[in-house]
Amino acid sequence: MKVNSEGLTSVLLFLLISALWDTTPCFSQTWSPPVRVSPESIEAVGPQIVVDHTGKIWCGWNHKGRTIYVSYYENGVWSKPIASFPNTLWLPGVPTMCVDTNGYVWVFANYLGTYYDGKKWSDPMFVSYSEGIGGCTVDSSGNVWVVWMEGYYWRVSSSYYDGTSWSDTMYVTPDTTIEYMPRGMATDSEGKPWCLIEGGNDSLYISFCDGQKWSKLIPAPESGLGYGIIGTPDSSIWVSWVARGGNAYVSRYPGQWSTPTFIDSGVGGGPFVSDSTGKLWVFYISYISSNKGLFYSIRDDNSWLSPRVAVDSLYKPFSVYDAVYDPYKDRIWVTWISNYEGWYAIYVSYTQATYVEEDKNIISNFKLFEGIPNPFWNTTQIQYQLPNPTKVSLGIYDISGQLVNTLINEKKEASGIHEVYWDGQNNQGKEMPNGVYFVKLKANDFSKTTKLVYINRR
Repeated sequence: MKVNSEGLTSVLLFLLISALWDTTPCFSQTWSPPVRVSPESIEAVGPQIVVDHTGKIWCGWNHKGRTIYVSYYENGVWSKPIASFPNTLWLPGVPTMCVDTNGYVWVFANYLGTYYDGKKWSDPMFVSYSEGIGGCTVDSSGNVWVVWMEGYYWRVSSSYYDGTSWSDTMYVTPDTTIEYMPRGMATDSEGKPWCLIEGGNDSLYISFCDGQKWSKLIPAPESGLGYGIIGTPDSSIWVSWVARGGNAYVSRYPGQWSTPTFIDSGVGGGPFVSDSTGKLWVFYISYISSNKGLFYSIRDDNSWLSPRVAVDSLYKPFSVYDAVYDPYKDRIWVTWISNYEGWYAIYVSYTQATYVEEDKNIISNFKLFEGIPNPFWNTTQIQYQLPNPTKVSLGIYDISGQLVNTLINEKKEASGIHEVYWDGQNNQGKEMPNGVYFVKLKANDFSKTTKLVYINRR
């Protein structure tokens, strides 16, 4: 995937416009350039993302409509896609993933499950009598829970794996003519599993299991399409949904529902993430023609901050599926589908969870930050900070000290944090070989150099 000069200009222009968007309080995040993790020219859908106990980021998706593939991110590089189920298995639909208390990565699809123990994938395990597992989570005892819809009875059922075998089926919803569908699972601060359920006429419910049986269905405060559920340390369960007409809302249940909070209009999706400081993040796709993109909002100090864009319409985000918090490097990861390169593929991006409240008065010196990502094989983002308007020179050099690409050589009229991208090409537009390169910033009497590692996969 290459970013041409027009695309680069569009990205920088969009970021500049976003930076000028008036919000109170104001916050700023820098997202890594989107990276495709699914194979080139292969249709892929339904991405899920988790973090294991070693800090690896795992992304799984449906590969060509036939089986489930995964890739993991380690030392700045995504692995070659791996089939978590044998290629002979026909597994259409969207996978769901979780990590158990042993650190094993679980993948469920259709009616089967498997896990990776750090060395190999287990043999596929039969989980349900019906296709379409709709969520998984892990309780405080280490049991791995799954839910699915039994199409014949129109009800949601569940089972858990205790490390040896699967439990008997436990029914989440009553046996009725109303169609119920699971829309996700979460674990609360006490370790109990919860399920988000969509019923007839877009009705929404939640239910929890005490280890013996599921509670009566708890109606959500409004109807809509359920997209996200998460448990938070304050003993709350948060739910996100999209009402008829495309308005996105969130609400929490600490014994009774809070008043629904409007997030945005013309949207789809809505996975949640909670970081180490207790901030809550919600993601969604905006379909409004004048403001398309993958957006997010953060709840901090008991209020939701105005939405910001993580990935703009240049990358054609089609549907956001999942997000996760990486406690090892304090990052928020998000994954989505896009046809940016001409086919439906899986992309990921990340940002540091600790956002920076913008205050121009605190910028008092020059800085050159590390490239994100680094190492990189597609595009890396380079940020630098200016305390005042000045002429800036920023170039890429090879290991022999030769100038490879001049990214900036002009006067910048504004102080603050600026950014530029390098896609591994020289000044003539030719691909550079694998290796170590150096970013050098010169501004007034300030000079600093950082290192980049480029992996040419083209």
